[in-house]
Amino acid sequence: MLVALAPYSRSSDVALATIRARFSLARGLTPSPFCSPVTHALRHTPCTKETWGKRSLPRLAVMSLTIADSPSEWSRFGQDSVERRMLVAAGEALGVRLRPRPLLLPAERRRVEAEGIDSDGRIVAQLVANQGAYKPSYRNKVMADLFKLLWLRAAVPSAERAVLVVTEPVVQALGGWVAIAAADLGVEVYVFSGGRVDPLPPRP
Repeated sequence: MLVALAPYSRSSDVALATIRARFSLARGLTPSPFCSPVTHALRHTPCTKETWGKRSLPRLAVMSLTIADSPSEWSRFGQDSVERRMLVAAGEALGVRLRPRPLLLPAERRRVEAEGIDSDGRIVAQLVANQGAYKPSYRNKVMADLFKLLWLRAAVPSAERAVLVVTEPVVQALGGWVAIAAADLGVEVYVFSGGRVDPLPPRP
C-alpha cells in the first residue's frame, strides 16, 4: 500500500512546533521568557537567555584610553590623606606600586583619572575613603566606582584587573546583591583598616 506524502512546507513545521509547545507546557516545561513556545519547540535545543537577550544587542566598539604622565606623583591626594594610605596598603597587598594617573580619551581633549594604577597598567583601582557613620550616599559612590572600574578595565588596553578599595564604614554599602555582582563581574574588593587592606569577607 502506497501512502502519498504531503510536500514539505514551513507551515507544517510551525503547526508541529505549536503542538510540541503545547505538549511541553502541559508537562510543566516552561521555555525561556526570551523566546516564544513555538520558537522553543522549533529548536533542537532549548532556548536560553542568550538567544535574544545577548544576540540582539549591538556590539559596541570600546574606546582605547591612553595612560598619561601625572604632573605630580600623588595628584590631589595629600601627604596625610586616607586615599594615599589606602593606595600604599593596596599596593603592598597586591605586590605593585599604585599611583593616581590621568587617562586620555581618544580624539578629545578630555581626561579621566584612575585613582590607582600600577606602572604596567595591568591593575586599575578606585577608592571609597568615606569616614564616620554610614550614610546612604556611600552606596552611590560604590556603585559609580564599580561602573567606572568596569569601563577602565575594558578601555585601558593593558588593564587586566579591577580593584575597589573601601574603608570600614563603607562595607555596609556592599550588602545584598552589590558584593555578589562585583564578584560576578570580576571586580576585586578590599577593605582598608589599620593601615592594611584585606579582601572583603564573604557574607553569610
